[in-house]
Amino acid sequence: MGLPFKSYWLKSGLLTLMQRGSILLFGIGGFMILVRLLNKQDYGTWMLYISIITIMEMIRNGFVRNSMVKFLAAAQDESDTKHILSASLLLHLGIVLLQTLFILGVSQFLPEFWSAPGLDDILYIAIPGLFFLLPFCHFEFVQQANLSFMGTFWSHFVRRGGLFFYILLAFLLDWEVTLVSLAWVQVITVLFGAIVGYVYTRRYTWFSTSYKHTWFTELFHYGKYTFGTNISSMLTSNMDQWMLGRMISPAAVAIYSPALRVANLVEVPTVSVSSIVFPQVAKRIEEEGPGAAKRLYEKSVALILAIILPLSAIIFLLAEPVILILAGREYLNTVPILQVTIFYSFFVPFARQFGTVLDGMNMPKVNFYFVLLNAVLNAIFNYFFIKSYGVIGAAYGTLSSFIVAFILNQIYLNRKLGVKLGRIVSEMFNFYFVGIRTGTGFIKARLIPRNS
Repeated sequence: MGLPFKSYWLKSGLLTLMQRGSILLFGIGGFMILVRLLNKQDYGTWMLYISIITIMEMIRNGFVRNSMVKFLAAAQDESDTKHILSASLLLHLGIVLLQTLFILGVSQFLPEFWSAPGLDDILYIAIPGLFFLLPFCHFEFVQQANLSFMGTFWSHFVRRGGLFFYILLAFLLDWEVTLVSLAWVQVITVLFGAIVGYVYTRRYTWFSTSYKHTWFTELFHYGKYTFGTNISSMLTSNMDQWMLGRMISPAAVAIYSPALRVANLVEVPTVSVSSIVFPQVAKRIEEEGPGAAKRLYEKSVALILAIILPLSAIIFLLAEPVILILAGREYLNTVPILQVTIFYSFFVPFARQFGTVLDGMNMPKVNFYFVLLNAVLNAIFNYFFIKSYGVIGAAYGTLSSFIVAFILNQIYLNRKLGVKLGRIVSEMFNFYFVGIRTGTGFIKARLIPRNS
């Protein structure tokens, strides 16, 4: 028997946590410097730009990654693998072309809509980045389907770290930093990240000229719902910033942004666990039945909550020094916003694993409807709360939509799978009281059935 670290779950979990952690740390580090290099108007414009680029990438994840990883992981032979790869690449290319047309269209009116001059210039620069993201994401998806995460870690490290070190050097050497220079560096680092991804992916079958239309259709019909889910999820994640930019100003987005940065940092365990659970859900369900989905949901959510709740409590109590360290005294009005957004951390694990389990059960359509409803509620709540309370109203609105989604998700899971909130709480406390004594062996035993 090999060492525990060599197991899929522990090794991939550690690499995924390192990847997500490095992304967040580079993001936080870059943010701490940028808020001191750029004025609030320019920083708010940069954050609106980042939200658009992020949603472009999430579209790929929804339409291509989930279907590609699911079907590659279950491929019966080399022929199926080649057909899936060629069909997914063709689908991916089509998405890139549509995104390019979208960017060309929205760049004509978004700067005026958000009162963000200069946004159009950096949106045009983003277009080559969309094409560089095609191989970058494709290599990442192939590795995930092959249960390999080392290359993904290093490609993201190069991509995110490259932008961070440019910002750091600019700060230390007193370079002039503009939105245009930031956008170009971001595009170049994606290209370098894709090159690193290729180095780790070339040992797998990653390209094929074999094409079978039935696989394209299969990927498209599965992906259209996960695409819709990811779009709705990204609308929920960015609606508060977009509405602040429209209803108040980009400067309001800049004030709101530090709270989101900290909240995203707390979400690292959630995203990490979701990434390693998803490739296994369908396999577990096929081998053990729907009961496996219930166990994976309850135990993975409990594990995530056990990790993030103490951290969330500390951040809530120390919100002012956290903001002082991250952004400086000019952003002290962000403190009460952070104390609201930190409550997101309780609800996000439930929502994230809800989607992971439904997609693994081949129910992306149901997941799509739930996430779409949450996006609509989020927009409605944000409108009324921002109108009534200003910048902090965006936090109130988003938190309200999370609470409603949480209630609806738990009702559905209870009726469909018999999921019990009490069992999740019990598992969480078991982690605290028993896991401390038995370490990583306990984590493996609680999260993964013995026959894994």
